[in-house]
Amino acid sequence: MERVIDRLSNHYIVCGFGRMGAQIGRELTRRELAFVVIERDPIVLDMLRANGVLHIEGDATSDSILLTAGVAHARGLATALSGDADNALVVISAKGLNPYLQVVARASSREMEEKLLRAGADRVVTPYTIAGQRMALGLLQPAVNEFLNSVVFDAEKHTELGEIEVREHSEFVGRTLRESRLRERWGAIVVAIKLQGGEFILSPSADTVLGCGDMLILVASASCWQELQHV
Repeated sequence: MERVIDRLSNHYIVCGFGRMGAQIGRELTRRELAFVVIERDPIVLDMLRANGVLHIEGDATSDSILLTAGVAHARGLATALSGDADNALVVISAKGLNPYLQVVARASSREMEEKLLRAGADRVVTPYTIAGQRMALGLLQPAVNEFLNSVVFDAEKHTELGEIEVREHSEFVGRTLRESRLRERWGAIVVAIKLQGGEFILSPSADTVLGCGDMLILVASASCWQELQHV
């Protein structure tokens, strides 16, 4: 297994495979993306072996374990350990070993969210806050909640909300949304554009010119996404 992991590049690392880590693994598997799990619970390790999931047994806060998991040439890392202090250590260690790594960390509170961001995490998720927001949405705006369930969170997606980056040699650079023909070619609807500076353009007009580094937020059929990632 370590020989297989040694050959990986541009993959993902999941630290901790509890309920949250397992859900991350399901999403990565559904998208056919390579990932390695770091776990030390014997029961979870038995399950990972039985299902043929690439994994490393050990402490995710250890530099040597992270290096064995291929952190130096990984694309991203999600740390979903049960303790905030452990997640902070993983963030610091992972960023120290690979400053370009995209790191998402779990936090138990808003206060810890800020600390993890200061530690170097690119994104922080607070499960209880998100769960509360979703429950309130289901109570107050059920149609919006159903839309999110069907487009974003449904495991058997027919349509999917996602993003593609306008890269340097993309055919979209310098063209307007109308000229990109995203809707005609893939049935894709652009709901927003994130500009390089971080600003969002919501519901952009057909005359919006696309630039290198822009991030397009799209709704498209699940079958089209593989092709959209390479345009």
